[in-house]
Amino acid sequence: MEQVLRFLSQCCLSLLALLVTPQLEAAAEAEHKREEIWGSCVTALSSVPRLLRMVLQSMHVGDLNEEELPQLGRILSMLLQHTPLHNQLLANAALLQELLQDLTRYSQSASREQWLTDLLYCYSVTVAHGSSAHRGSLGLRDIY
Repeated sequence: MEQVLRFLSQCCLSLLALLVTPQLEAAAEAEHKREEIWGSCVTALSSVPRLLRMVLQSMHVGDLNEEELPQLGRILSMLLQHTPLHNQLLANAALLQELLQDLTRYSQSASREQWLTDLLYCYSVTVAHGSSAHRGSLGLRDIY
């Protein structure tokens, strides 16, 4: 079962990366494909909580080059904006916070980019939304 989950997590991450590539984003005729890919990934991630954790664990910021950092940031933003995943994301708050800290650290070579600002905003909204039900959640100021 563990190998199947690992395989599925790599598939989901690859598909999510495909969604944020400029080539697919720019193609208007690809909108239906984007929706199908997103729907399939979200269904899998929300149906199997361990799968989302494995996807987050497979995101290694240090292994990415500077051009790939915004892609990962956009993937995380998409996940954070999807309300059905909020509880699972909050359950993995420590892992999520570590990813955000790494992205913030590695992207400091350039000026604060819009994708990072958007990601930190999505994170703070998700945490604020969940903090009423989950006291002790990590706040945005804990990232810095």
